[in-house]
Amino acid sequence: MCDRWPLAYKDKDLEEPLLDHLLATACLTRCLFKDRAVVLVKRANVIDVDLVDHALYLLGFLHDIGKMSYYYRRHHCREGRISFPFHEYVSALLVYMAHNRLLMVDERLSNLLKIVAKAIARHHTAMVERDLMSVQEDKRAKEIIKDAIKELDPSLLRELVAQGLVGGFPRYLASSIVDAHEDLVKASIPQQLENLRGARDRWLVAGLAGFLIVADNIVASKVRGSTDGHTPLYIKMWVEELGGRVEECNLRCSRVPGHG
Repeated sequence: MCDRWPLAYKDKDLEEPLLDHLLATACLTRCLFKDRAVVLVKRANVIDVDLVDHALYLLGFLHDIGKMSYYYRRHHCREGRISFPFHEYVSALLVYMAHNRLLMVDERLSNLLKIVAKAIARHHTAMVERDLMSVQEDKRAKEIIKDAIKELDPSLLRELVAQGLVGGFPRYLASSIVDAHEDLVKASIPQQLENLRGARDRWLVAGLAGFLIVADNIVASKVRGSTDGHTPLYIKMWVEELGGRVEECNLRCSRVPGHG
């Protein structure tokens, strides 16, 4: 049973609160990759450079927000463990719909959310049949995504977003994410998935997704450890590539709940 909710991870020995994981990933993504992201953003000329801090934080904080859906609690919490199939698309579609809501309010932030949504959708593409093309062709995947979206609790979503989007973010950003849920429930999932495809922003999206994958796995490994034989090796390679930056950022983010 999953009595505590929402969760980012659960096994027989550990329950990791979702908010802790989101805050820790947001902090580490922004700390590790700001300089590299500035270079990417300048070359892409798709979002404004002064929004790079926001982009990296939102990328980390919103990437797993779809895990809060009660669909996963009801259908995928068994024998002391939980899984979250296609949660990245629930997160990404919610963020993309918020982009639509912000178009007439804040065009710069709206454009940023569109890029963030596309990057979030790709942070599990290395897993079998989790890439966007496979999901678009998978009827069952689209049904799961639709059901998980329906079972997002707006009150819980509002509470979680309010705790993460503080300090420098306009209030209407949190409102747009919460209100986007109502729009998304009524929307066609196949049409919304099509919006997540890349175009001229493809390589920027891929770069940001890569930053998220690294930060997400480092945060998760500190809390959960790993039974995956490949993940520790990947993390070791990333730490070597980033040099002392990981240690510095781990120290800077150590006061953030969930960072380990």
